[in-house]
Amino acid sequence: MKISYTKYGDYYLPDLTKKYNIGRFGMMHLQYIKQYRPGFYTSMKITGKLMDYIQEIDSSAQEMYDDIISKFRRSITSTCTDQMEWVQRMNFAKHYAEDLVLAEFIYPKGDERK
Repeated sequence: MKISYTKYGDYYLPDLTKKYNIGRFGMMHLQYIKQYRPGFYTSMKITGKLMDYIQEIDSSAQEMYDDIISKFRRSITSTCTDQMEWVQRMNFAKHYAEDLVLAEFIYPKGDERK
């Protein structure tokens, strides 16, 4: 196990916390579980697994979103000749991909929302 240190004044202190890069899907899911699943949120936070879980959700959701958009882009680019039509279809693709990701990762089935 390798520990990194950061210099503060004259002292080197160990970096004991991980740095997380959480995107919009991860933040949306974090707010969802904080509001609608407080027991799960508290247990994950107490065990120290919350941010690892949120980062995994965020990266999986972003990967799914990017994959859907790239498939739509290839399909749309090969069929559209009009620029405005291409923009309309890409906007639809973005909304469609976001709806799928929200249904799959952010607000999963089986969870009751109030």
